[in-house]
Formats: sequence, C-alpha cells, structure tokens
Amino acid sequence: MRCKTIFLGGCALLATMSTVTPALAQDTGTQAQSNDAANEGDIIVTARRRDETAQETPVALTVLNDALLDRYGVRGVAQIQSLTPGLYTGESSGAMGGTISLRGIGSGDSMAFIDQAVSSNIDGVPISSAQILRAAQMDLKQIEVLRGPQALFFGKNSPGGIISLTTADPGKDTEALLRGGYEFTAREKYVEAMYSTPISDTVGLRIAGRYSDMDGYFKLVSAQVPGAVPMDIDRFPDQKELFLRGTLSWTPSDRVSVRLKATVTDTDMIGGSSQYSDIVACPYGTPQRPGETSFNCLNDRTLLISQIPASTMAISPLFENPNGARYNNQTLLSGQLDWDVTDTLKLTSVTGYYNVKERLTSNGGYGPYSNNAFAVRFKNEQISQELRLASDFDGPVNFLLGGFYEDRKLFTSTIIVQPFGAV
Repeated sequence: MRCKTIFLGGCALLATMSTVTPALAQDTGTQAQSNDAANEGDIIVTARRRDETAQETPVALTVLNDALLDRYGVRGVAQIQSLTPGLYTGESSGAMGGTISLRGIGSGDSMAFIDQAVSSNIDGVPISSAQILRAAQMDLKQIEVLRGPQALFFGKNSPGGIISLTTADPGKDTEALLRGGYEFTAREKYVEAMYSTPISDTVGLRIAGRYSDMDGYFKLVSAQVPGAVPMDIDRFPDQKELFLRGTLSWTPSDRVSVRLKATVTDTDMIGGSSQYSDIVACPYGTPQRPGETSFNCLNDRTLLISQIPASTMAISPLFENPNGARYNNQTLLSGQLDWDVTDTLKLTSVTGYYNVKERLTSNGGYGPYSNNAFAVRFKNEQISQELRLASDFDGPVNFLLGGFYEDRKLFTSTIIVQPFGAV
C-alpha cells in the first residue's frame, strides 16, 4: 500500500492584542515544569510552529521539560501517560503497535494501515503510526502534548491531538554522561551514555545511546497437557533493546542554522506478544481444565504458556522462534534548516525519513490451549518534506505560510495456523 499526502498553500494568520490574555489550560505537567523552570525564565513551546511562551499560546497543552523527564525515567512515549492527564497508550500484539488516545479520542489497534487520531511529531517529523510506542527514547529536551484538533499547524491526521518530542542538541560546552541501573522486578540491567561537544565555533556534535537487557517481569510455568512443549525461557518478556542517536549542528552565520539527526532503535523480545495475563486461564479463580492443576490462578505475574509445536513451525519460514518473538527495528532521520531571510521573516525546511521493520511470531491464544499461532511481517517507510515561512512583526498581526509533502509505503503479511496443540 502506498500513500501520498500533499498539502500546499496552508496559511495561518495570527492576531494578538496586548490587552487580551489567551486562555491556557493549566495542568499537572505544565505546573510541574513551571516549578522546575521558575528560576530559568518562561517555558518556550512550539505549539504554533514558532517559539512562544506557554502563557502566550492559546492551546490546551502539557509541557514536560528535560529535568522532569529525567526525574521520572521517561524512556518512551508510553511512559508519559502518568504525567499527562487524559492521555492513554496501550501496546498491542499485532503490527499496528498499539493505540494512543487523548481525552477519549483515539484509533483502534487492529488495522496496520490506519493513522492514529493522536499523532506524534519528533523534531518536526510527523509520525502517525503507533509503532512509535515500541521505539525507545532518551536525551529528550522537551515533550509537548497538545489536546484537541491540530490540523492548522500539524495537518489533518491529528483530530485528537499531538505528542511533540524535541530531542537535545549540542551545546556550547562539552558534556558527558554515563550511568547504569538495575530493576529488580523485571531483572533489567541498563546502561546509558551521552557525549556532547563543540567541534568548532560553528559545528557541534552530540551522541546518546542506551542498552538494556531484561529477563522479564512475568514468571513462566510450563503447561502439563498432552502435546504441550515447555518454553525454554523462564521469564517474559526476555528483551534486549539498543538505542542510538547522533546530532550534528552547523551555524555558519547568525542567520542560518542546520541540524541533522539520526536515530536507530532495535528491540528483540523473546516470548512473542506483549498481551499476556496471568488470570486468563482461571476466569473463575480456579483451574477449569485438566493440566492446569499446577497453576495457582493468582495475580502474581505467573503465566501458564507453551511453545508453538514443531509441526506448526515447519509450515512457513515466517515462524522464526517456537517461544514466540518480536524483532522491531526503527530508523528516524531528520534535517532542519532555519534561515532568517530578514529581521522579520524566517524560512524553515524540515526533511524527514522514517522506517519501521517488524517480524513477529506468536502463540496466538496466549496459553496452553491456544488454537492458533500467527506470524506477521510489517514495513512502514515514509519520506516527508515541510516548508514554512513565518513572520515576526512588531504589530498585532503575523502570518505563517507553509507546504507539506509525504510519500509513505506500507506492507504487511500475516499467516495464521489453527488448530494446533491440545484443545
């Protein structure tokens, strides 16, 4: 499937009166950052595609700065829902990635080709796929969550709102960070590193990376039923994740700046799906079928699960791992040019490339009595280009003129085998 989006001649006329204060929805996220930034001046946001203070922006939004994100260990879009009232994210087992909803407005997670009602925007590059939930993030400068339709400044694919992420850029001073940690419940080991330095008076470089190795927060119990093959892992999800981002900035003059960014995330998860429940085999609190007598039916992160049989694995090469597995790779490239054409006119160009590849093998029933197994291949490749010309007049009226082009290719294939195992 191939999609093209062309939006030309979009124009916003911005009028402000010095005697009028625009309404701003204050919430816990904005207030929390306000406390952090009390000694650092106003909160600068880009909700209307220009640098403005949060108080000047007539948009209902939550702003999370780098200090707040670091304090709560935010390492992905899914983790900001606890800091943002009305935001819900949920990861699915299929190629769609999941669903994102804001104030009750969202899209389903059953179709891989639909756009989310709440879109994401990373360094100016629009991403309407919920696969972004599976991409790790770190070294973020700021996150802005804009509620309500944002078609004027972010396009038609944002009826529910926008999650806008801005990553950190190289600074004037050399910075370095190295830290690690261990999470006991999931038995996760991780290490993070960042290095930023000016190469010359006009060029800066920043590199950030993270690696994690998790045994899993669920304990697996083999099903004692005829035909069930025990898992050869004892916890789920058995996951390894690698994240790398590089940023190169160039400021040849006071009027021109160029920024190039490249981000790669690679996630290997053994165990198949993220949607398991340790009460699915005991809907009435006690084991219901033979072979489940060893299962305690308690909400204690224990799963009763079995491998996909060898007879099913032999049907297609799409079945890669009898334990089930998800291999997800995402690449995001962006380039931004800012040119102050005059003292009152600024031209901005944002070029983006986003690529997702996922291979999934799963025990489709998530238990010892599963009646199907499925394997999925998913690819999403998009190229986008945006141009904006913004004014900064002293008077009460300003304008923003822009155009946007996107070319996206989507591919998915699914094989489902049923029945298998003991039923």
